[in-house]
Amino acid sequence: MLRPRLAYLWRFLGHPAGPAVVAAAFALLSLPLVALSLDSVSTAGSMYEPNGPIRLRLIDPGRWLGAFGSVMAASLVAGAVCGPLVRKHAKIGVFVTVVLAWEVAIAALPVLPALFGMNVGFEYYCYNDCQAAIAANNPEGVLFVLGLPWTPLFEPVPALALTAGVAVWAGLLRHSAGINRVEGRPDSDDSVNE
Repeated sequence: MLRPRLAYLWRFLGHPAGPAVVAAAFALLSLPLVALSLDSVSTAGSMYEPNGPIRLRLIDPGRWLGAFGSVMAASLVAGAVCGPLVRKHAKIGVFVTVVLAWEVAIAALPVLPALFGMNVGFEYYCYNDCQAAIAANNPEGVLFVLGLPWTPLFEPVPALALTAGVAVWAGLLRHSAGINRVEGRPDSDDSVNE
């Protein structure tokens, strides 16, 4: 019963759209981890609150919209771009996938909240005054955060979820490429270097 379904999965991963779709499925699994671990604050009103910015509740739609847009954009872009690379060169492909997905996730974080007109910010810091590093109403903060190589240290849960998801995704992709090649089914790539 399980064997025909796995064969379908292996064939689907050989399709050019397969890696991006499977990466998006893994992203949906990681959505609660990412949304609940984001340090999100309200950017409405004054940033000079006596106790710092107002933190958003765990069920706030701005937090969840930012996380959803972030994980879906990262999975679709990195899955589509890096799928062929992972099939040919596993270690380099996984590294490039993690870096690309992390950068796309940071860049996409404020997009959906900004489209819905929400005043939400992510990763606030205090230097003279407290402000959000990534704010939906101030997209220039994304450029600052993208240039910092140590940003995964500020958000370890999403970074670990991303790394684990990419490792499992790459393993499935490499395994399916080997099975498709052995069984004589066409793969989207010409060859796979084992």
